[in-house]
Amino acid sequence: MWEVFENDLLKLRALKICSSFYVDPAIRVRAADEADRKSRLFHSHTDMREILVVLDGECEYMIGNKVYQGGADTAIVVPPGIPHEAYYPDAAPHGRHLWILLMPNFIQFNLFAIDDDGIRRDMVLNGAHCFSPGYHEQLIAVLDRAGQNGGSPEIMAELSLLIDLLAVRLVSFYQEALRDETQGTDFRNRALVNSAKEYIDLQCGRDCGIDLLAKRVGCSRTHFTRIFRPYAGCSVLEYINRQRLKRYLSIHHDAPVKILAQELGFSSASAFIHWRKQNVKTDGYVNYPMLTKPE
Repeated sequence: MWEVFENDLLKLRALKICSSFYVDPAIRVRAADEADRKSRLFHSHTDMREILVVLDGECEYMIGNKVYQGGADTAIVVPPGIPHEAYYPDAAPHGRHLWILLMPNFIQFNLFAIDDDGIRRDMVLNGAHCFSPGYHEQLIAVLDRAGQNGGSPEIMAELSLLIDLLAVRLVSFYQEALRDETQGTDFRNRALVNSAKEYIDLQCGRDCGIDLLAKRVGCSRTHFTRIFRPYAGCSVLEYINRQRLKRYLSIHHDAPVKILAQELGFSSASAFIHWRKQNVKTDGYVNYPMLTKPE
């Protein structure tokens, strides 16, 4: 089934986007009736944005008091706090769909096929996926701007492009996941730890709690902490501290304390000062066996 999904994802172009703040003219909209309200289950999220992309077939989805209907290349955007459908109704039309869940710190994907066999979910992509913070923030910023200005053509074009790029990136994620499955547990665990290390290196300790890191790589906290040391050579907290120390050696120490704290991923200047007292010697060199003063 994946080959069909892959073709659908790679051919996405010029999405027709609809939401509570904007509706593309090509998308059908009707007011929800009593039958809709009785047959559909609802929920809302305060910290998550959802994007439902129709890859093939049709879709009918209810947001607030309206039902949106669209075919292939339709993207239905659900802003935070808006009541919307929680599950597919029994009479959902056939189609293949991509769900993009924008969490505060990571992105999750789901692929669904709805046909005569029922509603099927592809489980290979189960888990969260990391993007650079800049990309994640850019996508959320575009969604927020679209909601504020009612969806200008320029904003909608930018949003369509970002979703299309996500779909292309998803193909890479899926192929990596399939390769991990064939390579075995050792390969998969090493890939998870390397992914977490790359994120820590990028963030230098910022937003690097163990629970969040485990969610980002798609496993439990217990499994994540168990596999991290064998493949990284140290604990998660030790690795975070090591990267902070490396970054500390590379920056100009005369910068304001607040700037240094931000650069090293601390939530406050006082937290940075406390860390520096514990890890940095008076001569400016770090107190760490792997990062000692050169001879």
